[in-house]
Amino acid sequence: HDDGRLAALLAKNSAPEVVSVAMTVKNVDYSSLMKNESLAASFTASVKKSIATELGNTVSEADIDISLRAGSVVVDAKVRPPPGTDLQEVHAKLSAPDSSLSTAVCAEISALDGIAEVATGEIAVSE
Repeated sequence: HDDGRLAALLAKNSAPEVVSVAMTVKNVDYSSLMKNESLAASFTASVKKSIATELGNTVSEADIDISLRAGSVVVDAKVRPPPGTDLQEVHAKLSAPDSSLSTAVCAEISALDGIAEVATGEIAVSE
């Protein structure tokens, strides 16, 4: 983390522009997932990787914040594209009907070691 850059942003008193995306990972038990710290970390990393890949790696995984909440597992992602990026374009890319994001997230999460222990059925992702 670049604390200098963060301090500069805070000093300016302006939050960076963010694109929010939400998706639901079905058939994964949230409480079981959260009890397994390493699996939860891998789960979050998989989602970040999928989002960065979907955006052609124009956004680094460090610029994607993920929070998870119950309801199967609801993923709230906040993407901070580089300055000068068209936010609507980023949002459109992530939420387009032909976006491969949900397929990628599903594949990444399904491949995680230990995911079967917290799955309640076939893993699916919906936006």
